[in-house]
Amino acid sequence: EVDLQVVVLNDAGGAIFETLEPGALGRADTMARATFERLFATPQQADLAALAAGLDASHVAVDGRTQEGREELREVLARPITGRSVVEVRLGREGLADVVAARREAAGRAVHSEHPETMA
Repeated sequence: EVDLQVVVLNDAGGAIFETLEPGALGRADTMARATFERLFATPQQADLAALAAGLDASHVAVDGRTQEGREELREVLARPITGRSVVEVRLGREGLADVVAARREAAGRAVHSEHPETMA
């Protein structure tokens, strides 16, 4: 048996699109926002515990929105991986685009500090 741990960031659907072009358009105006919500942010109700059970994998869910949940996640990820497991991190969509933009900017600064020749 393969030792494999899959970590699923579960925002109930749509958050990844907030960080892409459709999300930027959706933040531009109210009509575009309604279209974005209808086409990209439709909530999903996937039962990851049932999916894991169907794959004969263990399942643990943590709430990534709380400090307690993030501490639990650290503990879960620090354990040795044995067998197959699914770690479900429940998140919200709120503020994701801002978080991604800040991380992208920080990564760019780090690259430019290590490689100043990349500065335009």
